[in-house]
Amino acid sequence: MKRQGPPARDPIPIEAIPLIKAHLWEHRRNYCLFVIGLNTGLRACDLAKLQLGDFMDEDHCFREQIRIKQQKTKNFVTPAINGAIRDAITRWMELDEEGWMDVQPLDAYLFYTTVRGHQRNYSKPITSGHITVLVNQWCDAIGLKGNFGAHSLRKTRGMTIYKAASESVGASQALLITARTLGHSSIANTMEYLGINMAEVADWQNKVEL
Repeated sequence: MKRQGPPARDPIPIEAIPLIKAHLWEHRRNYCLFVIGLNTGLRACDLAKLQLGDFMDEDHCFREQIRIKQQKTKNFVTPAINGAIRDAITRWMELDEEGWMDVQPLDAYLFYTTVRGHQRNYSKPITSGHITVLVNQWCDAIGLKGNFGAHSLRKTRGMTIYKAASESVGASQALLITARTLGHSSIANTMEYLGINMAEVADWQNKVEL
């Protein structure tokens, strides 16, 4: 019997993103998790294990980009640390009276766990399953209907990058940019991920005659 894979997740509608951000505004850890997930497109297993040193150097200054070896493919991806990510992390730092990002080693997990209520365990990250539960709760809280989970963040990133790039540089270059963003090994994987099937390609080839 063929093993069933994880359920396909829906992307988060663009118009819903500000609503989720507003919902999470007071919970700065979750706000930061949401922003980083949306702006990196990392899989949940890689997102959960991000460390302080992925974002900051020895002087606790922000790096230009993250360099992550993907757990699934073993290939490296280098998402940019853009303004949204820097702002989300900085805002979280400002909340923490202990200034944990200034005193913790660079191998401290960004999304650390808590035990016994509020005691922090910087050496243990949250799980990808917990991220799925959180994303589902956030979408439910604003009334979104669909199948949402941690992978919704990655899918949203891929689809928004593809759409924006298509409008600027064309579909073929957009596919390449999206593939590089998501760390796909082939354009075919990206086409499948975006729901572009070969029947659609053939249809356009028949429509366009020179």
